[in-house]
Amino acid sequence: MVNNTPLVSVIVTTYNRKKLLKETIDSILNQSYKNFELIIVDNYSNYDFLSHINTFSDDRINAYQNANDSIIAVNRNYGIKKAKGEYIAFCDDDDLWMENKLEEQLKYFEDENIIGVGSSLILIGDTKLYKNKIYKSNRLLKFNNIIKEIVPLSSLIVRNLGYLFSEDKSLDCVEDFDFQISIILKSNKGILKVKEPLIFYRVILHSFAYINKANNGINIINKYRKYLSMWQYKFMLCSYYTNLGTRYLRMFQKKRALHFFLKGFQYGFPVTNYKQLLGIFMLLFPKKTLIYILTRHYK
Repeated sequence: MVNNTPLVSVIVTTYNRKKLLKETIDSILNQSYKNFELIIVDNYSNYDFLSHINTFSDDRINAYQNANDSIIAVNRNYGIKKAKGEYIAFCDDDDLWMENKLEEQLKYFEDENIIGVGSSLILIGDTKLYKNKIYKSNRLLKFNNIIKEIVPLSSLIVRNLGYLFSEDKSLDCVEDFDFQISIILKSNKGILKVKEPLIFYRVILHSFAYINKANNGINIINKYRKYLSMWQYKFMLCSYYTNLGTRYLRMFQKKRALHFFLKGFQYGFPVTNYKQLLGIFMLLFPKKTLIYILTRHYK
């Protein structure tokens, strides 16, 4: 493909993931679309980050170090402010891009109603208790869609209109969800989710970031409460508490799982309460049986 415009600014934030970061960078540098700059913002890792980056010998890479005070949105915004591209793409330091990602996504921006393009994904890492979700078609997500279906940040590319992430500590680990909602509301446009998987998303099963994500997801619901109907509000609360219970279930912390399944049950409806009932029923099984069920039937 010809190395022509538009320029894409790719932002990767990182901390203490030297080996995984190399795999991420390699997947980005291997893109079929070549006209991009790669902005890597490190939160002062405990290895020689700058020397590590210099080993790639690629003048498209711009490396920076900035302390983010444990708020990743700070370094995401640091990268956005350095960006020169017409479009901005994001990738976490443990995820990987498919070779045609940028080339495929840029085609869709001919539609002025699109503020961003994401994609489905293929799971890698601790995937024993998870499975890939197959989509049959592309979907344009507006507010009423995005509150129920977040786009994986590592798949997202957006028009560079100066939008920033919230640095509110109460949105830690869900700042990407908040970002997607906010740019849809501000632009009155949608985010297209492409059915083809264009990234490899790494699952880290015992990461407490997953727990924080579900907890702080409640803050997202409350932040955008005024835009929600009562049904949507209750549905989202039910979903978040159920997801939190499921995450504790996968970590075999049964008491915490039961607590959140019961909270989700309070906000659910007959059509959704079966999820909490199923989760509660599964808590009755011993760990060995539970692992078998989670692996075979509850991904």
